[in-house]
Amino acid sequence: MLKKIANEGKLHSFYSNTSILPIETISSNNIFCLNSDDFKILDGMDIVLSCEENIHGSIEKHFIQNHGFESWNLMIGILEENGEKETVDWLLNKQNHKSRWGNLFLLRKCFFKDFCEWLFPLLEKMETKAKQIQGFREERIYGFIAERMFSSYFNRLISKRKNLNIIQRPTLIIDFENPELWNRINGLAPKEKFWIWGAGSFGEKFLNGLRLIGQEQNVLGFIDSNPSVQFQTFLSFEVHPPEYYFNNENNSNSNFIVVASSKWAEISKKLKFEGRREFLDYFCIKGFQ
Repeated sequence: MLKKIANEGKLHSFYSNTSILPIETISSNNIFCLNSDDFKILDGMDIVLSCEENIHGSIEKHFIQNHGFESWNLMIGILEENGEKETVDWLLNKQNHKSRWGNLFLLRKCFFKDFCEWLFPLLEKMETKAKQIQGFREERIYGFIAERMFSSYFNRLISKRKNLNIIQRPTLIIDFENPELWNRINGLAPKEKFWIWGAGSFGEKFLNGLRLIGQEQNVLGFIDSNPSVQFQTFLSFEVHPPEYYFNNENNSNSNFIVVASSKWAEISKKLKFEGRREFLDYFCIKGFQ
């Protein structure tokens, strides 16, 4: 998100500065339309990067949970074979709980050239090695690997080159897949409110989107099945266990749930078992990891 937009100052993150927004909102606010004043942010800049995001656990744990041991071992093995000790140390550092997603950047030509000459030969070697692994069929894995290598490369560059002019900007995720949800939110009746099921980075990205469009005042709070976050405050909202919502004394016909969790299919089954109806009593944000 290069252009600064209204309400951006509300993105005080716990995990993420990323926001989920529907394409209609992004188009209507002309976020993609940059004028000469918007480009002034680039004056004198060397590098524009997406904001770092906090993750659960280490880089290694997060990658393996999402993409498996085989892909992790492929990446680490090639990096070690090519003497990339600093990169391997960064990836294996269990105290490292931050990364950048999306392979998003703007660079001066000299930095772009150096980065590409470092990254792509390593990815090509990983691809060659992967072809020798029977049953290896993850077509998108090189993009996921590149995200971690990208983060390592620029963190190292920033730490060594103290004189760099750098901008870090929030990221917008365009939601094409959940129009029913956004139509419901945009057409809220005066007394309608909703809960967010998922007190994690996914839930935060959805709440960030609500903040940008001025709808956060309609959020009642968070619901989460994880006992370690229940009854805590997350992004200024209380986190309740599912039982709290299912208690009729704490529920209302004018309230509904937005499931913002990678486990949305499992949560949807639970909601249906409790008699809730999808697209009426609850909505699942689908199409995201």
